Amino acid sequence: MKKVLLMVAAAALVGQTSVPALAQDDGEAKFTFNGMVRSGFDSFNNYFDLKNTGTAGANDDGVSLWPYRVMAGINGQFSQNVSAHIGFQYVGAWGDELSPQKDVLPPIGQFNTPYQFNTQGVQLYTAYVDLAKLGGTDFGLRVGRQEHTYGTELFMGDNDYYAGLSFDGIRAMWKHGHNDLNGFYYHVAEGNGPANSFRTEDSNFFGATYDYNFEKVWGTVGGYVLVAQDLGGFGPIGAPDSKLYTIGARWNKAMAAPGSYKGGDMFDWNLELASQTGDKFGPTAGPKVDISAWVYEGWFAFNFGGDKSHGRAHIGFLSTSGDKTSTTKDENFVPLYGDFHANNRFGDLDFIDTIGNGGPQNITDVNLGYEHWFGNHSLMIAAHWAKLTEKNALTEDSLGTEVDLKYGYRYSKNVGMEVGLGEWLPGKALEAAYGVTSSDPVSRIAARLTLTF
Repeated sequence: MKKVLLMVAAAALVGQTSVPALAQDDGEAKFTFNGMVRSGFDSFNNYFDLKNTGTAGANDDGVSLWPYRVMAGINGQFSQNVSAHIGFQYVGAWGDELSPQKDVLPPIGQFNTPYQFNTQGVQLYTAYVDLAKLGGTDFGLRVGRQEHTYGTELFMGDNDYYAGLSFDGIRAMWKHGHNDLNGFYYHVAEGNGPANSFRTEDSNFFGATYDYNFEKVWGTVGGYVLVAQDLGGFGPIGAPDSKLYTIGARWNKAMAAPGSYKGGDMFDWNLELASQTGDKFGPTAGPKVDISAWVYEGWFAFNFGGDKSHGRAHIGFLSTSGDKTSTTKDENFVPLYGDFHANNRFGDLDFIDTIGNGGPQNITDVNLGYEHWFGNHSLMIAAHWAKLTEKNALTEDSLGTEVDLKYGYRYSKNVGMEVGLGEWLPGKALEAAYGVTSSDPVSRIAARLTLTF
């Protein structure tokens, strides 16, 4: 029965009934299951006022919660070159749906309550078909709802530290030798309907990426063109009748797997730069505003040690453009669908790039850090110094300093845990933005326990 259901789902995704028939060419399909159960604890303080103004009630912005994410998926390998995946997830926080579930009367299963309302929050997170080696070539297609990460996730990430990120659409992939070429088209939001007189107000995201993978010493060199076209205001700009072109290049070498760090394995790095152009609004939504933005990111790290104990020291920077008051253009960097929690861009606090500065634009960040792995344990310490890229009429540009600490433990092959502590010491520019003359540290404690299978 499971086999039949998955075949029907795969056929619906690609819009043709021939896929299940082709999938049986090899005679026997193979199914595997995967999933994740993650629970954690988060405590935030001073995120919204920079002040320790009280211990409870409306005068204090200290918040704590216990978030969780549960995922379950099934993979089907129908033939050597045809496979499919369906994944579901539920994301919430302890107590957010009442526990025990006393909010339904009469009890579940009686009279008109055949189900519990809160299970309606289950999401179809991924559902796609993979078609590889089309026509005997190195060309393949992925059709359906899918995750798509690229590079260090500066523009395209999966937001896996939180609730994830998936796209609806089609992705074409070509891998040959050292070459890796991808083209994609994703339908981000369907905006047609009676509410807008059936006008086309969709949001789409499409583009292409190319990488050349050298031998391990020199890493990967790549480039990309990303286009966000948004008619209804549901895209990354958040304004109707907008379009954004992002053109960039990168050179990245990932950290080598644990072992004897010698020669080129002793170093890892990243260097990425991109420019953005386009416009927002138009004839039906106010005067058009031109967009002109940019981002630079990079780090360099030194690794030493062996497979049982090794360390990594790094220095990095991130700079994003801000809007100049002296021009009529919008020069704020647009992060598209990037994951700014990834790669320790701003450590584990996630304050200045989300709430504190209103987003990851107009920030210049320089950071230093050290990590050490010993056995199943790991420790990390990092410091960040951030300022405004464009201070405009402000007399100060300092956003502040952040210090992050993190401890991780791999309990088993499938179970891991980590605890992080971050503290942000606000600078004068941040205090001015919040309207305070003095401030207290912004802090966060975050813990995660994760089971994967």
